[in-house]
Amino acid sequence: MDKHSISKNLIYLRQLKGLTQERLSEKGTVTVRTIQRIEKEQVSPQLETLRLLSVGLGVELRELHPIENPANESLQLKWLLLMHGI
Repeated sequence: MDKHSISKNLIYLRQLKGLTQERLSEKGTVTVRTIQRIEKEQVSPQLETLRLLSVGLGVELRELHPIENPANESLQLKWLLLMHGI
């Protein structure tokens, strides 16, 4: 996963919705520290974390983590997304 685009998208969407990190933490049931680490690009977030953040933001998961060309995504990532989705 591209940490940079996820980080930028999270910051943009959070500010667009007028949410602080603390408020997003409450709405998305993710710790403030996790949000801080994602925004600072210190970690690559799990799919479940991204799903919780998208619920907290009230947006679709693909707005937070777009897959530009699914045919070019690695096979391992596709399986990982499938397993997390199930």
